[in-house]
Amino acid sequence: MRIISGKYKGIRLSTPPKGRLRPALQKVREALFNIIDVENKLFIDIFAGTGSIGFEAISHYAKHVTFIEKDKLHAKILNENIKNLQLEKELSKVIALPFEVLVKQLLKENKVLPHEKYDYIFLGPPYALWKENWIQTDIAQSELFTGESVIICEHTKYFDLPNMLTSSKSNLILFNKKYYGETVLSFYQKAQ
Repeated sequence: MRIISGKYKGIRLSTPPKGRLRPALQKVREALFNIIDVENKLFIDIFAGTGSIGFEAISHYAKHVTFIEKDKLHAKILNENIKNLQLEKELSKVIALPFEVLVKQLLKENKVLPHEKYDYIFLGPPYALWKENWIQTDIAQSELFTGESVIICEHTKYFDLPNMLTSSKSNLILFNKKYYGETVLSFYQKAQ
């Protein structure tokens, strides 16, 4: 797998053995970074897997990218790619935790992340997880975002996310949806 555009265009990334992941398609990555401008922004890639989205953000001059990945092998490969790209420690960090554990720690105000709030929050979990309500609630409850942040959810066209993701702490409103074959990107912001 290669970085498709930006500063590191063409750089090959190490990936886990085939069949273990569903990396974001090249056309989806390309389209996403034509829609959003991450330059000098804080970006978090949750369910990072190969890190294809987060590394594209780095290549597009994101101020910092945090990768969240629970699989220890995938986290190790993410760290190897960071080392191979010779990225400064201020640019990226890998946290090997399941998302639901991370949210629980954030709610207890544990300092597990390098930044409290992010400009862009990308979630690309295994598609089957979207059917479980906890993930939608955890996104809204995580408070990783400000009123200006954009939450981007990658999912299949066969599972439609609701127009609003809600929790006791906040509501996120769907404001854009883009289709790329069977893949959909849904864009949310905090309700004002």
